Amino acid sequence: ELEFITAGPPPVPGELIVTPENQSFVSDPKLLSAHSWTAEDTPLTYMFSYRSEPSSEFSEPIDLRVNPISAPEQSAWCMRAGSEADDFSVEVFVSVYSLYGATTTLKKSYRVLPPPPQDLAAVNANIRSKAEEVDPETMAQIVACYQVSSKSGATPASGGSTTTTLAPLPSDADQEEQAQVVEEVNGLVAALRGRSQQAVVTASTVASNLQATMSIASSGIVTDDMVEFVGDLVDSGVGLFDSAESDEDRDNVATTMF
Repeated sequence: ELEFITAGPPPVPGELIVTPENQSFVSDPKLLSAHSWTAEDTPLTYMFSYRSEPSSEFSEPIDLRVNPISAPEQSAWCMRAGSEADDFSVEVFVSVYSLYGATTTLKKSYRVLPPPPQDLAAVNANIRSKAEEVDPETMAQIVACYQVSSKSGATPASGGSTTTTLAPLPSDADQEEQAQVVEEVNGLVAALRGRSQQAVVTASTVASNLQATMSIASSGIVTDDMVEFVGDLVDSGVGLFDSAESDEDRDNVATTMF
């Protein structure tokens, strides 16, 4: 006698809550929570991510976990600031999976503000320091929060406060400022490369480093070191794909990376 088990319907959405409520600065710790989700096939697992430039077709979500796990809460030491064009709004996602893989994704908008100009250097220093303390996947998430320096004005935020507009580096910036920005970016790339070389090469570590590098590039800064690092990551991903022992393993590599 054969018994067939089929997946039930996708999870029924509950809530997605981000704390602090409504908005916070880049380096303010945040807690993402999925409350009151239900499904026929349990237990449920949860995957959290966010996208810092919702209006850009090139913006990709930054995963806050390597894989879905059973914990319905996710802490984030930092999140990348939204863009001025989007009023500093980012999209926060939770994807909830049933036991047999049926999925429901819920999205909400949340404002992540760049640091005030007088705090930029200190915030970046804290991000660099924190990145050196964590595992390779988390390091890539934290490096994505780094705010590339540029000359900019200030934009009123809701409530009458003022935040810094960190647009891409102006084309008329002097050579000294350009050199400073290139040095900042190459330092971040070197840190990512160094940590990735110390870790086992997996699809998740490759994907995390690609996400972090592309987040830096979205600031409008691309250096030769970045291009070289991305090329090395792509080569690593191709190697993982080619060495996979089954079609299922190859699908997992491709899904994780792309």
